[in-house]
Amino acid sequence: MLAAMSDEFSRRFETAQPKDMLQVLEDAFGTPDDVERHKTSCAIFNAKMRDGASVTDHVLYMIELMERLSKLGFPLHEQLGKDAILNSLPKSYLPFLTHYRMTKPEVNYHGLLGLLQNFEKDHQLHKESVNLVGGSSSGSRPFKKGKKNKKKKVKKVQVQARTTVQCQTKKIKPDKSQAECFFCKKRGHWKRNCPQYIASLDPNRQRKQQVVAGQGVAGQ
Repeated sequence: MLAAMSDEFSRRFETAQPKDMLQVLEDAFGTPDDVERHKTSCAIFNAKMRDGASVTDHVLYMIELMERLSKLGFPLHEQLGKDAILNSLPKSYLPFLTHYRMTKPEVNYHGLLGLLQNFEKDHQLHKESVNLVGGSSSGSRPFKKGKKNKKKKVKKVQVQARTTVQCQTKKIKPDKSQAECFFCKKRGHWKRNCPQYIASLDPNRQRKQQVVAGQGVAGQ
């Protein structure tokens, strides 16, 4: 680390501990706390949950922002934090908000999350994956494809596989015009069709063929 620093910093950190070095570098080059505080507080009070999104992901994201703000030295009052969470909910949670304000339950952030999870489950509100405006997205699975599209895809794969097999099994007729006979060393035929090779197998074959041909002519 010292080798990558300028001479001024390397002399300054010659006897310093790694923790002290990181703290000094963070103070010198890190994001100022007031800028980070402004960004975090804006994210808390501007976050909006979309209809059909996961309330668990949304509330945990809000809690994470509040904890980050507390680490910066500006802890948010719990009641104000719960108000921020409730104000970020979509219109589908209006019945929950009405009941919550009437009963005023004494719960912390995670207790409020439990109530919201029960309401979401009872009313089947979780339908999509993206839940925040300007925030992180949840890792839920996307919509499942319909049976019609699935059947079309299977049929297309079957046709492609059948075509591939037909192409592989189709015999290609070889061109014997350039073939060279291993027996007589002449071009235009293979050994199995070579007259000289056939004659060598049965010397009387040619005479038999001539006799048969003569009988045929005599019969006509």
